[in-house]
Amino acid sequence: MKVLYMKLNTFLLILNLVVVTALAGYILWQFRTDKKAFILNQRVFVSYKGTQVLEAKLASLRGSYTQTLDSMRRTLEVSPNAVLIDAYESKREQFALAEQELSDKYTADIWKQINTHVSEFGKSKGYDFIFGATGDGNLMFAGDAYDVTDDIIVYINQKYEGD
Repeated sequence: MKVLYMKLNTFLLILNLVVVTALAGYILWQFRTDKKAFILNQRVFVSYKGTQVLEAKLASLRGSYTQTLDSMRRTLEVSPNAVLIDAYESKREQFALAEQELSDKYTADIWKQINTHVSEFGKSKGYDFIFGATGDGNLMFAGDAYDVTDDIIVYINQKYEGD
């Protein structure tokens, strides 16, 4: 009988320890605080020096296209004919398509760089989450204390310039 009583006591002690440990873990998990922040995506994109460099490249390309089209238009003014008009329209469409494709590629490249830098920033600063506010309802509200947009802009521009 004494042995059975000791086994029961041991079982109850172990059971109590398991229950208390599980309860303590649950309570700690419920009250943990995640470090979170948000950035204003469009402001980060526009302020990123990489965006500004690629926009300058696009503007240069656009200027080159405009010069070519202006030259063709001047030729058309002097001697308009169907072949030249077709060539002009074809070149205009070709330039517009090439510019759009390059713009899309640049935008994708810039977001890839920004996302990489934001991830590095988050890890280095100990964030659990960094949300991007796009103005389309993804993040409807956050207090100003959680806005790290300016910090991100400084960080990614330092990364762009090579620290």
